Amino acid sequence: MSNLYFPLFSGKVRVNIFAPACFWLMLVSEGAAAFCCILAGVAVHETGHAFFIFVYGQKITRFEIEPFGGLMTYTSEGLSYEGETAICAGGILFNLIAAFLASLFLTWCKNEYLFLFILSCIFFAVINLVPLKSNDGGRLIYLSALKRRGEEYAEKAQKRASIFGAALLLCLGAYILYLSGFNNGLCIFFLLAAIPK
Repeated sequence: MSNLYFPLFSGKVRVNIFAPACFWLMLVSEGAAAFCCILAGVAVHETGHAFFIFVYGQKITRFEIEPFGGLMTYTSEGLSYEGETAICAGGILFNLIAAFLASLFLTWCKNEYLFLFILSCIFFAVINLVPLKSNDGGRLIYLSALKRRGEEYAEKAQKRASIFGAALLLCLGAYILYLSGFNNGLCIFFLLAAIPK
């Protein structure tokens, strides 16, 4: 799968070949300001992961930019179960904190882009709680099962939870698209989410 990426900064940052085209489609479809609000939600999420990686004394070895978010690879020498869980949940936690703080500002400053940023942060927190193999929710299920019953059970639990999560997202996505009148930006967004990671 390495042929789907082009490397930057000596391979420490890899960009999926589909990411620039997908970002451009979102930018054209929704406009620069809305696109930046969504991108800010992603940045907050990834900053949460990075924060806990550094708190637990680890180093980021590579960052991959995907059409739908990012993926950090980091060292895990001497990393405890609690540390692994904190790193995994860090993005969700930062999104929720950012949404809460931004909502406080929203009470004083009514701004549609601030509101979009809040929705973006809540969206990324919730979507990463859905147990898919490729996101934080799936990883949290795996870590929880691993601690209780071992690796073989953890892999089975993650696989079962991922099937449920994918079905849930498919139904939710179809419903949201219907409610939005098949909004271009949302259609592109769900297409990006469907690209295999």
